[in-house]
Amino acid sequence: MIVVSSKRAGGRVMASIKRFVERKLKLKVNDTKSQVIPDCFETRRQ
Repeated sequence: MIVVSSKRAGGRVMASIKRFVERKLKLKVNDTKSQVIPDCFETRRQ
């Protein structure tokens, strides 16, 4: 699990991690099991 501040940041991190795993480690990422979800306990800055 990787925690980031926003869903948009999560998308960027997911793409980066996926690229690393596939290129450097030569593993396949299962897109159906990989997801970016909002943190239900996230506190919004006001």
